[in-house]
Amino acid sequence: MNDIEKIMIKRTEIMIEKYNFVKKLSFPEPKLIQIDNIQDYTVGKFKDDFSKLGDNIIYIIMTNEIPYTYKSIKEKFEELKKRSKKNYHISKINDEILWNRVTEEKIIYVGSKENNAINRFQQHFGIDINSRETYSLYLKDWWPNNMKLMIKLYQFGSKITSDILQIIEDLMWDEYLPLFGKKGATFNKKIKL
Repeated sequence: MNDIEKIMIKRTEIMIEKYNFVKKLSFPEPKLIQIDNIQDYTVGKFKDDFSKLGDNIIYIIMTNEIPYTYKSIKEKFEELKKRSKKNYHISKINDEILWNRVTEEKIIYVGSKENNAINRFQQHFGIDINSRETYSLYLKDWWPNNMKLMIKLYQFGSKITSDILQIIEDLMWDEYLPLFGKKGATFNKKIKL
């Protein structure tokens, strides 16, 4: 049983009435991508790593250590916003209590993408795009070189629908409590389960 399946089973038992169908899914093995130096991460390397992504992906961006404190990352993000001549929509910084937790891996972000995932990762990494108008991490703007990032991808393909993908993302978010981003998507508010 892989880690995503364990998390899904744990969380669905808590909310079994609402999420019973999640227990019936088969979970894919994760694909791992490691980025050693974000500043040296080229468009070519990016395309090699992400060009074969399918549909309905859950992803986790993580690291072994965070080079910022809660206070210093808030200051860094404010500085980035001030320097920008246009709108700079960087991901939400989550509660300080999450920044003070002692964990083996630091979970930076938990997300999902129904299709065209390569564009979402271009935004998160800040690779080969000029706009900063979509809320995203834009890691090349602030993540230090020589600090590893790991991306764990779960590709569900056509096995699931967008509402199930969102539920899985929300359950993963609840389990990992990432440092950045928000739980839930716009369409999640429309779903009646």
